[in-house]
Amino acid sequence: CEAETGKCTTCQAGNGVNVTEGTCTQCTAGVFSIGTTQCNPCEMTGSCNQCNQTNGECVNCPAGSHITVTGCVTCESETENTFSVGGNTTSCSACVLTDGCTKCSVKTGMCVFCPAKTIPDGKGGCTSHTYNATVTASFDDATLDDLKKNLTELQKEIADALNEIPSSGKIPEINLEEN
Repeated sequence: CEAETGKCTTCQAGNGVNVTEGTCTQCTAGVFSIGTTQCNPCEMTGSCNQCNQTNGECVNCPAGSHITVTGCVTCESETENTFSVGGNTTSCSACVLTDGCTKCSVKTGMCVFCPAKTIPDGKGGCTSHTYNATVTASFDDATLDDLKKNLTELQKEIADALNEIPSSGKIPEINLEEN
């Protein structure tokens, strides 16, 4: 700052200068200044969460991406089956695909897609699935034949739903309401 007027023409890095008023203002999150300009928005590629207030470089990326010189890059855009927890990581890591897993989450590295008749086990691999269900029903004047017919239809609906799991990756809902 000038000794005679007390007005600043430059400030420390991370502070923007208002040359009209001659004041320095600390840059807030998402903006930066090297000390010779006002605070300016960080212009980074990708979805940078936070930039360095003194030079504008990205210092924090969201999960599923990593820091580069120009900002954040998603793991999917570089190599399939890689992940990053985000933050200040500078590269994506290879997912460990076990037990038949064919695709992992770019944010966690955990398995998200498995072959037919298996599901993600929550530990990075796939496991075969078994379903147990208890059904309680009450009915009036239903004949044994009607019950057998309904049971057969329900078994078919469950079998069809199980066959859909590999293509959708999710366990479908089964409607058990009365028709």
